[in-house]
Amino acid sequence: MSLSLDNAMLNEVENAVHQKVIAMRDQAFAHSDALSHEIEAVDYGGSKVKVYKSAFNPLTIKDTRLLRHIVLKWIGHLEALRVAAKQQQ
Repeated sequence: MSLSLDNAMLNEVENAVHQKVIAMRDQAFAHSDALSHEIEAVDYGGSKVKVYKSAFNPLTIKDTRLLRHIVLKWIGHLEALRVAAKQQQ
């Protein structure tokens, strides 16, 4: 058994939400640069107050509920790994 999420067997819809969350994570935490938050047609070169857009758009309620399902599925997968490892001892 592997810790890979692929082995938790996400369906196509679940995988799409998973990829969306990974992209949001990468944008907000790993690759967050000013360009991705600037609004088009605004001059950011001067000394005036600058307005930036949010680093990411929140998940919809539907996607949030599906993400909860994915997390519970992942927890079940990890629990199965734990039980299997314990039985091998």
